[in-house]
Amino acid sequence: MFVVIGCGGSDGDSDGGGSLAPSAGEGGASAQVPVSADVAESPIPETPTDKDVSKVCVAIDGMTFINNVGDIVNWTPESFEQAASSDDCVPVDGEIPTDGDGNPLFVVLNLTDLTGVDLVRLLEDQLMAAGDYVSVALSTVDEGGYGDILNTPYSHVRDIFGDLKPLKVADELTFEGLNLNFDIPQTITFAFDLRSMLQLKEDAYEMKNRGLRLVNNDEAGSIIGSINPSACAASMVDAYVYLYESDTESYGDMGSETEPVVTAKVGQDNSYEFKHIESGDYDLTLVCNGLFDLPDVVNDVLNVDSSQKGYKLGKDVLNIDFQ
Repeated sequence: MFVVIGCGGSDGDSDGGGSLAPSAGEGGASAQVPVSADVAESPIPETPTDKDVSKVCVAIDGMTFINNVGDIVNWTPESFEQAASSDDCVPVDGEIPTDGDGNPLFVVLNLTDLTGVDLVRLLEDQLMAAGDYVSVALSTVDEGGYGDILNTPYSHVRDIFGDLKPLKVADELTFEGLNLNFDIPQTITFAFDLRSMLQLKEDAYEMKNRGLRLVNNDEAGSIIGSINPSACAASMVDAYVYLYESDTESYGDMGSETEPVVTAKVGQDNSYEFKHIESGDYDLTLVCNGLFDLPDVVNDVLNVDSSQKGYKLGKDVLNIDFQ
């Protein structure tokens, strides 16, 4: 089904605390825009080979914005909202290390459970120059541990049995750029598709630099819908809804050249939801055996291919609503 999401209502690094190095444009310095940054909660990833993940903790020690003329704005944990850290990611006999001034060296987020809400505020009303930013990155910490009895790694994955494995993260989680050309306070949201990003290798997890999205909340919305249970002949247990940009040449599986923007598991009540979707034109398709789509495996069993391009599932199969 085709859907349209509408809109809702000096050179060099900045200093260590994140204050802006002004960027000059035509006619003088750029306008200053108050920017807040949220991190969105991610559904617990599920695959046929590992259904036991319960917690994904990632230590973040920096946020970098690069604009279209090469100016860099770097925010450090000193500027982060310390309340963003998830207490359940830090062992009771450990603590987040600090610098010489007592400032935490990072914040640690449980991406699968942000204290009972669907997002957490990481940056609050920090001034940045208005303009186009071509790259945004979160720097992470994937080495070192808290020094507790288990020497819990700063970034780690825990399963439903309480066992934990280290999480090896790309040095930087790089997102596409964004536009901050409105001279009003703006909020952006970092969204993670852990189903695409996580891969278990031997005794550790790796987090790939893919499945990442960055949206300006003023230009984003949600898609909420339901599936007719008769749409999948066997059952809806393994069913997912895949979202593609409407100009995608063909519908590919995860990890392919034409992979979906994001996927949503069909729930027990046959409903699905996509949050934090940038305004634009999209195609939705139902994949009845989506559970078996692994991002690093060539899949010959998935019902996702170019022959489905433009296929209309119809109101009796895939009902949608926009928020």
